[in-house]
Amino acid sequence: MNTKTRPDVDQIMQAIEDDVVAGRLLPGIRLDERVLSERFDVSRTPVREALLRLSLVGIVEMRRNKGTFVTEPTSQRLLGMLEVLAELKVYAASLAARRMSVPERHALVALSDRMKVLADANDLKNYFALSNEVHAAIFQGTQNTYLIETARSIQSCMCAYRRQLSEAMHRPLLTSLEENRNIVGAIFRGDAAQAAHWMREQTELRREELSDLMLMLTHNAAPLELEPA
Repeated sequence: MNTKTRPDVDQIMQAIEDDVVAGRLLPGIRLDERVLSERFDVSRTPVREALLRLSLVGIVEMRRNKGTFVTEPTSQRLLGMLEVLAELKVYAASLAARRMSVPERHALVALSDRMKVLADANDLKNYFALSNEVHAAIFQGTQNTYLIETARSIQSCMCAYRRQLSEAMHRPLLTSLEENRNIVGAIFRGDAAQAAHWMREQTELRREELSDLMLMLTHNAAPLELEPA
């Protein structure tokens, strides 16, 4: 008897989103319901439901009489996503300062300390990967599931362009380290106002650079280069 458990709608959604994030499904690619139903060994009904839910958060786009495609945002839309994400980060820093548990605060400081070690070693790749972990921990510390899911959806929509965006956002290493340590220190102390202040200082700098990047891309009518899978 076949005891294999078929995935439910949530699991199908997660698998497709993971493929988008990893670059296995690039922006503009059409998603074939038949292929997906065969892959997950389910009927088309849960596949359609998963795609519908993914379309509601902007990860895929349903086009009338054409099918479902991985969302291919314009430069202006990407900038809009980044502006919203920046505000969510500021709010998250404030909430995390008020709501994080003591163990979560200590874990956040430990991540920050590891970042300093990587900065001293000039290990850029692992440094910025760890910086992403710090921001993920801050969102988790808000204890606000909707906020976490919203931020994650935006990040998933932008993920295929993460190399260009991350390059645009990278400032000198010591500047970035100082910014993150100021944010982490304020959250550890429970100072919501200072946590929001330092996060806004960081995101405002990023938005200026990203606005310039988007305007340049629009002016040159050149698409963002996709990061290879």
